[in-house]
Amino acid sequence: MYYCLPPHEAAFAVPAHRVSPPMLAGIDAEFEHLLDAIFGVDAMKSFKRKRPADWICLLAAFESRKRAANPLSPTPLNIPLPFSFIEFYRKHTV
Repeated sequence: MYYCLPPHEAAFAVPAHRVSPPMLAGIDAEFEHLLDAIFGVDAMKSFKRKRPADWICLLAAFESRKRAANPLSPTPLNIPLPFSFIEFYRKHTV
């Protein structure tokens, strides 16, 4: 499990590998494609490069929701966007 770290500790948080098992790796890629389609490829690449710890927090939130998902449940799952992403996107698109 990943935890979101404060910026002064984030430099030491480097994931060695993806959390998902190989059978779910395609879902991770689809989530990244969805983010690219919604926010733009350039914005997402820039966010990943400039705020890697926040990118990991976003992926951790997705991972948590993905593991909690139940195909038999009719209720949707929301994936919260980090405030830093919203702030970054506003600055990037203006």
